[in-house]
Amino acid sequence: MHSEHCIECSKKIIIPNLPVDQKREIRELLRDNKRIFAVKQLVAAAGLSLSVANTLMNHINPDFAHCHHCDFKELKSENCVCPRCNAFNTNWDLR
Repeated sequence: MHSEHCIECSKKIIIPNLPVDQKREIRELLRDNKRIFAVKQLVAAAGLSLSVANTLMNHINPDFAHCHHCDFKELKSENCVCPRCNAFNTNWDLR
């Protein structure tokens, strides 16, 4: 696990080390508008508190390379700051 800071929202984001299959499941739940189930999955899979998991969920991109905040479409790495809006993004590449 490691942490990052989001300049846009001023929050600390805790990022757990999860296997690809768990990342995929969480992102698919988020993409299917099942956010509460995605948060519960993060809590169970990573042992995060509900508030920490919810903060992380706010920074997970439903679609690879798209900023969760401004929809900038050219993010290059898994954990990165958007060059347009300075929001931190958990940009899981699950291809």
